[in-house]
Amino acid sequence: MVILFYSTLDPAAVHAANALRELRSNEKTQLRGFDAWRFDGAASGIGKPAAFDLVELPFRALNFQDADIFGADLAVFLSRHAGASGRPCFTCHLTGNFGEPKENFGGSPRNLSKASAHWLKRFYLALKETTGRVSLEATHHGPTLNTPTLFVETGSDESEWAKPENGKLLAESVLMALESPNPGGKAALGFGGAHYCSAFVHKLQKGWALSHVASKHAVASVTNEMLQQAVQKTVEPIECVFLDEGGLTSAKRKELEGWCGELGLESALI
Repeated sequence: MVILFYSTLDPAAVHAANALRELRSNEKTQLRGFDAWRFDGAASGIGKPAAFDLVELPFRALNFQDADIFGADLAVFLSRHAGASGRPCFTCHLTGNFGEPKENFGGSPRNLSKASAHWLKRFYLALKETTGRVSLEATHHGPTLNTPTLFVETGSDESEWAKPENGKLLAESVLMALESPNPGGKAALGFGGAHYCSAFVHKLQKGWALSHVASKHAVASVTNEMLQQAVQKTVEPIECVFLDEGGLTSAKRKELEGWCGELGLESALI
């Protein structure tokens, strides 16, 4: 079962949750003591009907370290995205911390959530088709879970979070992702480069699917053990490790190449 989570403290997430309830038939219930809505997949208008649950959280979503109690096959968090530029956009990303978590950003230190490269690709492509303005972000913040986890977000400032029409676009994108066929692709990791994965995202159109990515801001914290963790916590087998040649120091690039060799992983400079 796929479970969607949203926080009542997050206006962008509230708008998306409201839109989901308007777009699909549902029944209010309780799950693990939380208010929830069960969507049985009836009256689906995009593709194969999708059944899922929507769970309401009375606290910040990125602090929900107990989400594994639901036993979901996939946890999707509806959320706002804050960006320095303030430009309107939609984003998606995996969760976890390659090093110490930023203050108030949740998750455990040096711990990555379980991840599905194929699900992340599905959500990215759905956001791209529905909104036309999507960015793929590197892995960051909490919660860090043993359930495959990702965030889908409306950005990038209060004026955009407050628009119900953005919530509807996010909801429509979520439904498209859930109701579309698996796009597949060979799974890969990414290291180096910008937070918005500009060096790697084009690979999604070339038969690849991305799992965990450590941007240049986090890559100094990457150790051999963290590389192994990224491999082990990806549902799909990792077939390549992409290295952004311009976004890594020479020393770190050589270190990563050496670790990949030790683990029998192919690496490629891009």
